[in-house]
Amino acid sequence: MNLDYNSITDQGVSHLCDALKNVNCKLTELTLGYHGLTDQSASCLCDVLKGITCKLTGLDLKLNLITDQGVSHLCSALKDRNCKLTKLNLSHNSITDQGVAHLCDAIKHIDCKLEELDLNANNIFYQGKMQLFAAQNYGLMVNIAW
Repeated sequence: MNLDYNSITDQGVSHLCDALKNVNCKLTELTLGYHGLTDQSASCLCDVLKGITCKLTGLDLKLNLITDQGVSHLCSALKDRNCKLTKLNLSHNSITDQGVAHLCDAIKHIDCKLEELDLNANNIFYQGKMQLFAAQNYGLMVNIAW
């Protein structure tokens, strides 16, 4: 479901998360780009992704205001055995090398199923890029400007 350019707020994501937790929800792909969503939305989505009924395999949060704190929440979900995410787009946010460290830790976790990660246009420098380069040894395809 592509919800780009719909003026959804963190409160709206909270309501959406309630629907995603429903056992009857069949949604596997969710795109929430261009909204100005914050770490609050990342935290809400983290709770959903950890749920046994969640079927999301793709999550696109491009062009928002997510920081390393939000990445930390998402990494908590990536390490959860119930999380089914294989694709995550966090391009054009406010993620730094610290957020990359969280992501690389999650990628190495036995329960992480992530195969594709987009981190283009963040505040990631040499150290973070080298960590991502090493993470590719875990079968991860990383999209970032080298």
